[in-house]
Amino acid sequence: MSILLILLLIVIPAIEIYLFILVGSWIGAGWTVALVFLTAGLGLYALRREGLSTLRQAQRAMQAGTPPVLELAHGVLIMIGGVFLLTPGFFTDALGFILMTGLGRIFVMEAVLATFIPTLFGGFDLASRPQGQQAKQDPSSPSRPPRTIDADYRIDD
Repeated sequence: MSILLILLLIVIPAIEIYLFILVGSWIGAGWTVALVFLTAGLGLYALRREGLSTLRQAQRAMQAGTPPVLELAHGVLIMIGGVFLLTPGFFTDALGFILMTGLGRIFVMEAVLATFIPTLFGGFDLASRPQGQQAKQDPSSPSRPPRTIDADYRIDD
């Protein structure tokens, strides 16, 4: 958690300051400020367009009787992209524009899933089989007793 905090509070603003100085030296301070406002306006337009499109897709999914899980994930990433685009800076604008594209959102979702799925399911024994379908065990490996989870549940209305 501390690495993420350092990234958010020190590294990203340092990158933004560097890019402001670099772009300002190329095109001048006035044009740099104008470019920041232009990207914020484009960000608002993209946020509205992509957000409405995702909302329509979610409504179609619900009408078809399927949960709009993918559309909700796209919606969250669009909102994050919109925040990045409204934040002054060229690095955050680049991240925001990446999240505004469908391909960019898919890439981010795949990266997040590849990171968190092994962590979430790391404690499960994927070699275990349902009853009657026991996996063949190597005779040289030590035998382990099967793990049993005993639980109760209650449905509250």
